[in-house]
Amino acid sequence: MDEAVKVVAEHYQKTYDLTQQMWEQRNTAFLILLCVVGAATILTFNIEQAQPLLVDLIAKFVGATDVARIAELRRSFPYGVVQSILLMVILYLMVILYHRTAFIQADG
Repeated sequence: MDEAVKVVAEHYQKTYDLTQQMWEQRNTAFLILLCVVGAATILTFNIEQAQPLLVDLIAKFVGATDVARIAELRRSFPYGVVQSILLMVILYLMVILYHRTAFIQADG
């Protein structure tokens, strides 16, 4: 009888640990989703300061220092491609968020 109680207690502990891990992953995915939706919203509404800021961040990331090159990048940057990528990332994060929530509800 003592062995059965031990096995059941271990099972519930493992279930709790797995559910706790899914909660953390769900909460992280939700925060990342909010950030990506915010960035996509800024690019969608074509705010004048957002697009040059994005180009400046990319130029800094790749190490571009030539002013003429950065100006050319500002004129020809494919904002539509960035928006499409952000929409795909949003879809992916929503699916992950749904999956984590469904797992928690099924286990919890």
